[in-house]
Amino acid sequence: MHSGLRSIALCLLASAPQVSPAQTVQKAQKPIVHDKSANRQIKRLELPGKKSEAVRRLLRMGKAATKDLTRALSDPRLEIVHTVAHILRMLGADAKAAVPALKKLAAGKDKERARVARWALAGVHPKGVILVSSSKGALVELDGNGKETFSLKQGNSLFDAERLANGNYLITIYTQRAVREITRKGRIVWEYKALKTPMDADRLPSGNTLISDITRGLIEVDPKGKIVWEFKTQSSYQAERLPNGNTLIPEYGGNRVIEVDPKGKIVWEFKGTNCMDADRLPNGNTLITLYSGKIQEVTSKGKVVFSIKAPTAYSAHRMQNGDILVVGNTGVQRFDKSGKELWFNKLGMAGSVEVY
Repeated sequence: MHSGLRSIALCLLASAPQVSPAQTVQKAQKPIVHDKSANRQIKRLELPGKKSEAVRRLLRMGKAATKDLTRALSDPRLEIVHTVAHILRMLGADAKAAVPALKKLAAGKDKERARVARWALAGVHPKGVILVSSSKGALVELDGNGKETFSLKQGNSLFDAERLANGNYLITIYTQRAVREITRKGRIVWEYKALKTPMDADRLPSGNTLISDITRGLIEVDPKGKIVWEFKTQSSYQAERLPNGNTLIPEYGGNRVIEVDPKGKIVWEFKGTNCMDADRLPNGNTLITLYSGKIQEVTSKGKVVFSIKAPTAYSAHRMQNGDILVVGNTGVQRFDKSGKELWFNKLGMAGSVEVY
């Protein structure tokens, strides 16, 4: 992290409430009784006023919805295919029955649908490789036990990295004010540089790229670099586009996590000190990373149902088996679902972590 930004963060940390060492283990949720079939919820995806609730129900159905979601991949409306593919990707291994259909679509002649299918497959059928962005300017890949298997130097201040469906990497280097798509050998194949302090970038199923710039805010750009959506934030280090079309945004400077619709209206908010990262989980809860060194899972009503303490944290990722990966000032940690540390790779400050 840039020295000036780090100083501000440390000053805020000093004034933040002390973190309790106690851990809260998530209680098992009661099964949800669905009064509507998955097919009925899929039909509601085309209704703006019903879409968010339909997405929530389909995600909560999990495996039970996969058969109908797979059939919906043949819908003639590309917008519906985008949403369905996004839901399948979030379901991960629970949607493995959709893999044959996704592979067939990925090999088809329709380039747009093929790209969406490949994007979904990256989440539904992961290899289990842990990808970390190191402050030393390297992409680092680890196996499930935290052992390094691959590294690619890419200059200083690499804060975010994402493995793309085509095998390339999308990286964010904030001191160079750039977001780049690079090959596994480091060759640049796409770049966007009209930025100030970029911290995170996500490739969307549409092929556009969502970029978090803590100075400028959020922007979504198309492959040609044209801005198609933007939203001003209060020092946001990360953002996530949701299947319902909304965007989940942790605001470090605003001490909150918000969900905004495409028009920028806030539809959900959670107050938290120095929020660095937020991931929406298939169960509808949100996994939030606080710079103070706490990882919390909160419900849509803001109730904390799970909490663990980690060193000064930047980002966290819930794995498909329930384990949690956390990166921060000193390296990468893996915790089991009860909060017990399994291993700690002290590779130095790391800004992002994902599994592909």
